[in-house]
Amino acid sequence: MAHFSGSIAQHDWPKERVSTRLCAKCGDSFQMDLHELKYDETIRRVRSGYSPYGLERALYSKLLEDAQEEMDRCQTELRRLQELSKAMEAQQELLGTYMAGIRCMMSPIYKLPQEMLGEIFQYICCGGMGVNLASAVDGIIW
Repeated sequence: MAHFSGSIAQHDWPKERVSTRLCAKCGDSFQMDLHELKYDETIRRVRSGYSPYGLERALYSKLLEDAQEEMDRCQTELRRLQELSKAMEAQQELLGTYMAGIRCMMSPIYKLPQEMLGEIFQYICCGGMGVNLASAVDGIIW
């Protein structure tokens, strides 16, 4: 069970049904009837130090149980949407990798003849010249 340290009075309570649109194509939405909860009465009773007894306490237990079911419904929907988001991010990453490959093929260095590229890479990567010259004395790469 979650514990909330914030004040109940710090929230702007909706005056009508809350509907969150989930899908632009099919119009699927997530709806909650928060406006039907007796928010103003709850604030008034909390501030007055009111404590329910007997049958009224059972009623509040039922209200709490119903609210927890709504909270669980929200959590289930959030998890589903997070999984969808992760799947879309993975697809986006694959597209980014694909685009990077195409950009690489289109880079100006690929316009050079293969023979010239070979000489450039041989100069940089091989032999006793270039940046990879190793000193046999102390193992330092120059």
